[in-house]
Amino acid sequence: MVKFNVDYDKDNDNLFLFNAKNKSKFTLEFGNFDIDLDEKGGIVGLEFTNASKFFHILLKNNLDLNSIHKVKTFLSNTKTSKVIINNLRKGTIINIFLETGTKNISTNLTVPKFVDKKEIQLVLN
Repeated sequence: MVKFNVDYDKDNDNLFLFNAKNKSKFTLEFGNFDIDLDEKGGIVGLEFTNASKFFHILLKNNLDLNSIHKVKTFLSNTKTSKVIINNLRKGTIINIFLETGTKNISTNLTVPKFVDKKEIQLVLN
């Protein structure tokens, strides 16, 4: 589990989770969800546009966060995040844990295998 910093822009409803120790070399875009990768293909950042809607859908079974407004308030109060990245043969499972101090939530994202690490090295050279 890796601790990611949290930056939520409430006005634009963008959530950015990032590992400040590593630099992003390029970004993969999946609509309202972007993944930042380092030169080795490791995930160093996650960005969600329209974050409250995105997480409202992911957390639809969480009765405490059953409205966009409540999700936006939760994201505004999020202090820390932790991310577990499980690379599988056909893709990656990203487990996201968000913590406010009084409430914790977790959700999973499954991303198909997007690039081979050898391909990343070719792009960067």
